[in-house]
Amino acid sequence: MQAPPTPTQPTPPSPPPSLSTHRTHPSFQAKLARMALPLAPLVSVHTCAPPTAFPATLLHFWTLTEPDLDRLAHFYHQRTPGPHTHQYPECMRWCAAAGLEIKRRKFGRFIGLRGCATPRHERRLMDLLRRAEEEDERWARGRGGGGGGRELELELVRKWY
Repeated sequence: MQAPPTPTQPTPPSPPPSLSTHRTHPSFQAKLARMALPLAPLVSVHTCAPPTAFPATLLHFWTLTEPDLDRLAHFYHQRTPGPHTHQYPECMRWCAAAGLEIKRRKFGRFIGLRGCATPRHERRLMDLLRRAEEEDERWARGRGGGGGGRELELELVRKWY
């Protein structure tokens, strides 16, 4: 039996409870196991090397920030289209104005993760934006009429905002 600590001896801190001794919801352990799944990095078609910032696990994928995703898109020639952009199995069709969730979903689809398909409402929105950009290009070249893609942009704003 140990003697109680004297005033000169500090009480040692108790260890934090571990997940194995702490009561957790049964699905939590399964979720942790899924989040620990390793991800295999894609290599660059230009350098044949993977990026150093590629997420090692599914958990790392879900904790990527918007600047992280922008850097990865740049590494894979997706942020600024160039000669290597379409040499990958999937294109991200990167839009700098897109939010974090859209960028994460596009990167997830690019690296082959399930559940990263484009929702129907977003496909419609992207189609309207693409049409507006095409109208603006035609108008800028002098072949379009009216105000270019502005009518489509107004339609987009009325429907989605």
